Amino acid sequence: MSKPTSPEDERALRALIAQCEAAWNAGDSTAFANTMTENVAFVGILGERYEGREIVALGHRHIFDTIYKDSSVRYTVELLRFLKPEMAVIVMLQDMTS
Repeated sequence: MSKPTSPEDERALRALIAQCEAAWNAGDSTAFANTMTENVAFVGILGERYEGREIVALGHRHIFDTIYKDSSVRYTVELLRFLKPEMAVIVMLQDMTS
């Protein structure tokens, strides 16, 4: 039997989201990607899909250097649901300014 999720588990995920936000606002693609698992499946703001942490970092390096240079974001969690203790689905809104 697996361990049930706790309020600490949700707080930890929300802290990771805050780290993602801070990394974006610093234009740090490596720090942004390092908040994610190695096998992340990520859908970007324009609907593009990234598979894997390294691809997330490369893709974000490109956009931080070009179209989103000096942009800032604010993330709002719309849904955070644990499917299993070690797996969660998070749906966020991203408000971006440049």
